[in-house]
Amino acid sequence: MARRRLDDDGQVRADLLGDALARSWQRCLVGGLDARAAAAPHASSARHAQAVARAEALVRHAAPVLEAMRPQAEALGAVLLLADASGTLLQSVGDDGFATRAQRVALRPGACWSEPLRGTNAIGTALVEQRPTVVLGAEHYLARNAFLGCIAAPVFDPTGRLAGVLDLSGDRRRMSAASLPALQALVCQGAAQVARTWFEAAHAMDLRVRLHRSRAGLWSPAHAALAFDEAGRWCAAEDIAREALAPRPGVDAAALLGVGTEELHAWAHDAQPREVELPGLGRWWLRVDPAQRRMPTVAVAVEPGPREQRAVLVGARARLDDRGYVLLRALPDPQLRSFVQTLHEIGPRRDGPWREVASDRWTTAASAMQGLQDMQGGTLLLTGVEALPLPAQAVLLTALDAAACDLVLTHASPLGGPVLAGRFLTDLHTRLSAQALQ
Repeated sequence: MARRRLDDDGQVRADLLGDALARSWQRCLVGGLDARAAAAPHASSARHAQAVARAEALVRHAAPVLEAMRPQAEALGAVLLLADASGTLLQSVGDDGFATRAQRVALRPGACWSEPLRGTNAIGTALVEQRPTVVLGAEHYLARNAFLGCIAAPVFDPTGRLAGVLDLSGDRRRMSAASLPALQALVCQGAAQVARTWFEAAHAMDLRVRLHRSRAGLWSPAHAALAFDEAGRWCAAEDIAREALAPRPGVDAAALLGVGTEELHAWAHDAQPREVELPGLGRWWLRVDPAQRRMPTVAVAVEPGPREQRAVLVGARARLDDRGYVLLRALPDPQLRSFVQTLHEIGPRRDGPWREVASDRWTTAASAMQGLQDMQGGTLLLTGVEALPLPAQAVLLTALDAAACDLVLTHASPLGGPVLAGRFLTDLHTRLSAQALQ
C-alpha cells in the first residue's frame, strides 16, 4: 500500500510505514533516489580492504561476537553483517545459500549500504536514526530489495561515537511477526556486546564501575558501565550510563556517584556489590571492577636471514627491551622452540600451559578462540602468523590486549605486503612489529 501511494501520487504515508521508516522514505524521495532502479553499485575489494583497515578496532571486537551468533544466523538461513559508520560492509557470516542470493543486490563485504545509495534499509537507516531498525520486504525503498528482511542495531565506540552497525539479513518470508521480537533482541544484544567488549578493552587500566537498579542486573547486558582514572575522575561511559547519569567532562566519582575515590579503590579489591544512593537518582547497586595490571609479555620475533646468521648462539641474539619483551633475530626453529620453552619454565608463567600452534590451524575466529581459551597464564608459540585470516587476527589481538598469555611468534617482520593489501590488520601488525628487533 505504501509503495502504491508513492508510485501513484508521490506521497509517503507515516500511518502505513511508521515514523522512522516514513522519515527515511521522505529522505530518499527528496534525494531523488529512483525506487524502481534496476541496478545498484557493486561491491569493491579495494574499498573493502581500505574500510577494514580504517575500522580495525570495530572489526577486532566484533569478530568473536559474529562467530558466537553464527549458529542462529545459519539456523534462520540468514547472514550477519558488520558495517562501518559509512555503511560499508566489513564482514559477513552465516548461511552460504542466502549469502549467494544476497550477492545479487551487492549485500556483501565491500559494498556500501548507506541510505543515500540503497534507500531505506536496516543498515543505512540505523546509521541515520542511530537506533535499532527493522525493515521488512516492501518497506525497503528500492523495490529490488523487497525479498530482504533486515534487522540492524548501531554500535558505539568507547567515546560514544557511532562506529557502525550489526545487521541480520535474510529472506523476508522466514521472519514472522512472532519471531521478530526475539530476533531484534538478538541483534541488539550482539551490538551491545561488541560495544561492551570494546569499552572494557579500552579502559582495562581504569576503574570500571557497573550500575543497575537491581543486584542481579549488575551481570546483565543492561547494566550501566563507567570508567574512572586513578584519581577518581570520570573518563568514559557506555551509552546506558550516559543516558542515565549524563556525566560531565572532569567530574569526579564523589559528585557523580556519591562515592569517594578511596572508597572506589577499596571496593575494587573485593569486587562486592554494594547499594548506594546516587545523587538525584535514588538507590542503585554498584560494583567496581579493578584496573588490570598486566604482566610483561614475552614475545619472540624471528626474522629470516642468511644461514650463517641463523647459526649463532641464542644468547648472542637475545635481549630484553624496556617493556619486558624478549627480542630475537634469525634463530632456527629448533633453537627458537628450545629457547622459548626455557623462558616459559623459568618465567612467571611457568605454572601455566605451554603450546606450539601453526596458524594454519586457526582458519576462523572460532578456531582461534578455541586455541586461546585455555592459554590463560601460559605461553603460546605461534608460527606462520602471516597466514592468519582476518577474523582470527582480530581474536589474537584481543587476547594480546587482555594479556591472557605470553605470545611467541615467528616471522613477524615480512607483513608489510599483506597489510597494504588489506589481508592483515594494521593494529596487529603494529603490535607485532613493535616486538621485533629491527
